[in-house]
Amino acid sequence: MSKTLKSRAFEYIRERMLMGEIQEGARISDVEISREMGISRTPVREAIVQLETKGLVEQLPGQGPRVRTLNRRDLEECFELREILECGAVVMAAQRVTDKELAALDQDCEGYDAVCIRLREQGIEEPISPWSDHLNVLDMSFHLKIIKAAKNVQLVGVVRDLHLLTRILRRRSNLPSTPYLERLDRIRNDHRRILAAIRARDGVAASDAMRRHIEWAMEYHLKAFDWERRSLEAEEGGGDGIEFPLNVVKALLKLEESVDETNQHESESE
Repeated sequence: MSKTLKSRAFEYIRERMLMGEIQEGARISDVEISREMGISRTPVREAIVQLETKGLVEQLPGQGPRVRTLNRRDLEECFELREILECGAVVMAAQRVTDKELAALDQDCEGYDAVCIRLREQGIEEPISPWSDHLNVLDMSFHLKIIKAAKNVQLVGVVRDLHLLTRILRRRSNLPSTPYLERLDRIRNDHRRILAAIRARDGVAASDAMRRHIEWAMEYHLKAFDWERRSLEAEEGGGDGIEFPLNVVKALLKLEESVDETNQHESESE
């Protein structure tokens, strides 16, 4: 079944936001978007409203819809909400996960390990594409697969949107005071501990491991946020100029579609 014009417009606008083509604070023009896509303004307006309900767009009096402005508290709240939801979800996942789902989680961990090993072998100590792009996809895939294993369809959508919102809000996430490879080792080790607890069907241990993982990530990204802001304030007319590579966007969208299709099939079989 072909996607509706509203769905197409929603994905088009969100993709441009993820790629940094429509940056934080930028106005979203339904006229321009409809012209670019070759469709009427109505589905574009509906898509903008949907983006607003997901927290990606905000309406400012007299200015119209804009990409949500970067805010430190917003970022902190996203991580706090992720902690609440994902710590609960991982408990359910430990009880309901299938052998096939465990194998898929293990595959993500192995993929992350392989990239980290390759980076060390090549002496790469800074985030560069396509390696960093692939790691971002594997990280998000691991978390969403845990939510999927919890067998709660509503939770999948909520956490997925939180991950996407966090990705847009945090923008640059490289903190000079923390070596890149050291940060990657922390992530891969955390993932392994979470997976081990899920495999052991130990919900308490899994929740504890997930909580420590998300709390560490929040602390890191808040420090990175503060560092970036200080750096930008020190530059005259500075901007970050960050763009999100298309291959990451496509991979994330593909991952979302696979989760949605699986949930649809499970609902139809019930």
